[in-house]
Amino acid sequence: IEAERIALEEERLKLEELLAAVKAKEDELVTREQGLSAEKAQIADNEAAKFQRDEMIANMATRMTNMPPQDAVAIMAGFSNTDLVDVLLKMEDNAVQAGQQSIVPFIMTLLPRDRAALIGTLMMDEEARQLPRTDFEAPLDTTAEPAAENEAVVDGTEAAGG
Repeated sequence: IEAERIALEEERLKLEELLAAVKAKEDELVTREQGLSAEKAQIADNEAAKFQRDEMIANMATRMTNMPPQDAVAIMAGFSNTDLVDVLLKMEDNAVQAGQQSIVPFIMTLLPRDRAALIGTLMMDEEARQLPRTDFEAPLDTTAEPAAENEAVVDGTEAAGG
């Protein structure tokens, strides 16, 4: 009987170990499931935020297109590089979709040269368009010399232009 009791005790210990292993796996699966649920919610939030941003960019592109270019550039002075690139690209896309000439090249001539060069590079650089948005990007420097020679102001008077 003692041998039987010892065998049963050993069997009970093995079953408890198996039960503990099953419980640990169950806990791990629950944790994974919670993590996946959180990731799924984050993806849904990101998609909603992207949709909302795309809508805002589309609305802003339409507004900028429908105002005088000088006024549009003055407003765009406060845009981050990312926002400016996105709005200009949407303005280009809208013009193509409408079969019209884009005003983006003219707007680029109204930007300060260094900003026009940077924005042009970012517009061409597919990878740069994929970078995360940052709030610390420098806004337009409206005191810098504009890109178009006939728009330059020297000593408070307009420079002769062609």
